[in-house]
Amino acid sequence: MSSARRISKRQLIAVLTVLLVGLCVTVFLMRSAYWAVVDEARVEFRTSSEIYLDRISSELTEGFVAAEDFQFYFFISEDIAHEQFSAFIDSYTALKKNRTLLALLISVTGENDRQREFAALNKLADETDFTSWNLDGINNRSLKDDEEAFYVRFQWSGDLADIEELATDLIGAEIGQYNELTSLIRTAIKSGQTHAALFTESGDIISDHFGQFIIISPFEVAPSIELFLLQSIDLPELLDDVDKVMNEEAQYVSFTKVNELNDLPIEKPITVTIGPNGLVSNGDISISNYWTYQKDVDLGNAKWRLAVHGAPQSFPITYNSVIMELLTGIGITCLLTYIIWLQMQRSNRVADIVDRRTRALQEAHSELENHYRMLQELNEDVEEARLSAETANMAKSEFLATMSHELRTPLNAILGFSQLLEDETLGPIGDTRYKEYAADIHSSGSHLLSIINDILDLAKLEAGKVTIERRPLEVVALGTHVVSLLQHQADEKKVTLSYEVADYMPAFVIGDELRLRQVLINLATNAIKFTNEGSVVIRFLLKPFKNGQSGWVMEVQDTGIGIPEEKQLVLFDRFTQVDTALSRRHGGVGLGLAICRELVDRMEGIISVRSIQNVGTTVRAQLPLNVADQADDDSAFI
Repeated sequence: MSSARRISKRQLIAVLTVLLVGLCVTVFLMRSAYWAVVDEARVEFRTSSEIYLDRISSELTEGFVAAEDFQFYFFISEDIAHEQFSAFIDSYTALKKNRTLLALLISVTGENDRQREFAALNKLADETDFTSWNLDGINNRSLKDDEEAFYVRFQWSGDLADIEELATDLIGAEIGQYNELTSLIRTAIKSGQTHAALFTESGDIISDHFGQFIIISPFEVAPSIELFLLQSIDLPELLDDVDKVMNEEAQYVSFTKVNELNDLPIEKPITVTIGPNGLVSNGDISISNYWTYQKDVDLGNAKWRLAVHGAPQSFPITYNSVIMELLTGIGITCLLTYIIWLQMQRSNRVADIVDRRTRALQEAHSELENHYRMLQELNEDVEEARLSAETANMAKSEFLATMSHELRTPLNAILGFSQLLEDETLGPIGDTRYKEYAADIHSSGSHLLSIINDILDLAKLEAGKVTIERRPLEVVALGTHVVSLLQHQADEKKVTLSYEVADYMPAFVIGDELRLRQVLINLATNAIKFTNEGSVVIRFLLKPFKNGQSGWVMEVQDTGIGIPEEKQLVLFDRFTQVDTALSRRHGGVGLGLAICRELVDRMEGIISVRSIQNVGTTVRAQLPLNVADQADDDSAFI
């Protein structure tokens, strides 16, 4: 039970670990997905802001280009009146777009006669327009020496439909009372180039609210006369006029002049921030939680920083991917926890099965040990029985060898005396039947001697007392000797007996001539015995083994009765006879072919048979070929 509780605690810890790791991975993936969608929203904000600021900077740049076009028009005109000035402005869409005031200013100094300066402008206006100047307004204030004032020469305003009425109100008015505007004009005079600034003072001459982008373009018409083209661009109207690519309700745009001429930084730059409802402040506002995208642009000879501040909520974030990551993480965590729990349950069941099978194996092992001891005892009994059988077999072989030897001696005597009686060597026998009886005795004794010889040879083979000699032998002599021994038997059956030696067969080979002759005699005897007519041929020829080893063949072919196919497989077994009736008629107990196979095997050869009933039989003994020289034959030496 303690082991089971210990395993359960480990399993519980493993499940909790997997659950905790899964939740941590889920939180990590969810945070990654959240920041991914936030970054996507930021990218959308930056892209929209960049397009928006490009459009704003393009609108402001058009004011500088329009000033250059007006200067060109002014110089190519021989004279210019207020109507021509207004007509040019009306025909130049970009120049009057989002303008609260467009005016041509003239600079007047106290050290010169003002009337002479105005008279010099005759080349700029006809007499009617010249007399329409509000000269009283100019003369209302006396200028000191070296004092400079700026007056409106021509003006145009898109806010008023009647140009003449506006001319009555503004033409000749002095605008030098506005400090910021005067400072901007003097900066433009000093640089001699178009300049721009943010106008933060409010007044009726320009607009009823601040947030104006003022562009001053100076150009000289005479050595003593300086004119200025003044453009007042209403930034809130400009932002309203620009195609909206941002969310109006959560958008702030700020304008800051960063550098003056020649990249000189401004000590206290002025910032105007315009919000959704128009001008918000002429300085920075609290937008720390807003997204900001800024861009520096060159307007005239100064660098301006335009910035867009957008509320994050104006770019809604879709949390679908975050929710999907959360659900996926929780799902995978739960699935893994469930799978691990199932695996633990399965491992517990497997452990129970293993325990049961272990106990069963232990019991089976005990039984096997008991059986093993029993088998050992049986093996000892079998070994004793085997030793007894071998002893008995050896005793049998010795008995057979002894008995065969003992039987051969009297049999030889019987054969000898029966041969004397049959040949009437000691004189004629009175009754011829005694001669016939002697012939029968000789025939039966010969048959019995042949059987005893076979049994003796078989016993010697089993006992291992037969040795195979390896001496040179003459092939032709071997065939001649066998034919001469069996010629009488063949002549009695009127069967032709002969031998053939192939042309390419060596004259001498290495082998045991006695055992080869015994094999040939047994094979040829059987062939003659079962051949009623025809021939028996003994052949010697070369034939290599299937594995490529050199070999030669002793072959006995007859034209006898043949052997059935089913009997050919057991033909060389001991005490096997093809036909019992034929065996009784021709004699034999079925040991000759078995002895032949034993002898061929001991000579490392192969014996085989091929037979067709009523056609004939061929028995072949294939032996290893070792060619011998005639000079090696020392059989004649004693």
